[in-house]
Amino acid sequence: MACVCFVFVPSIVNTIAATLSILSISCSLLGMLSWLGLDLDPITMVNVLMAIGFSVDFSAHTCYHFYCYERAHHATLPYGDDADGNVAKLTYTFHAMGSPLIQAGASTVFCMLPLFTISSYVVRSFAKTVCLLVALGILHGLFIVPSLLSIELWPRKRKSKQHPTDTMSKLDGNDSNEGA
Repeated sequence: MACVCFVFVPSIVNTIAATLSILSISCSLLGMLSWLGLDLDPITMVNVLMAIGFSVDFSAHTCYHFYCYERAHHATLPYGDDADGNVAKLTYTFHAMGSPLIQAGASTVFCMLPLFTISSYVVRSFAKTVCLLVALGILHGLFIVPSLLSIELWPRKRKSKQHPTDTMSKLDGNDSNEGA
């Protein structure tokens, strides 16, 4: 999953965030299914495998939009202690992904509701897995992944504007600050 994500979002930080999110969703899903009384039988495992593939969407789309903003506005993003760059990236990501993510999750859960009326173990197991996945995916897509991406673990230095003559004098070996 990480390799495929890296092809579409060629940023190691975004790929790591998406991979960690998928891992977190998978572990949380297994724990919650156990809490709901579903054993890890072949039926549940097939549902979990399908759900893990479905969970990629929530995290990958959020990482993609975060990356697109970084790529489009790389030269104008503030660096260092200024948090305006992160606020702008988060705002763009929420505007691009917030509403579609919630609408997709709500429509999926709405389509799963009739399945809870069927008394078949297979159908109920599938419905529970998908509904839990949607809840966990929205939680990760809207809160956890953007939080991970907005934390700067390796702060970049602020780009300083230099006058071209300062650069030329340094190349020539004539530093105007040497005598001071």
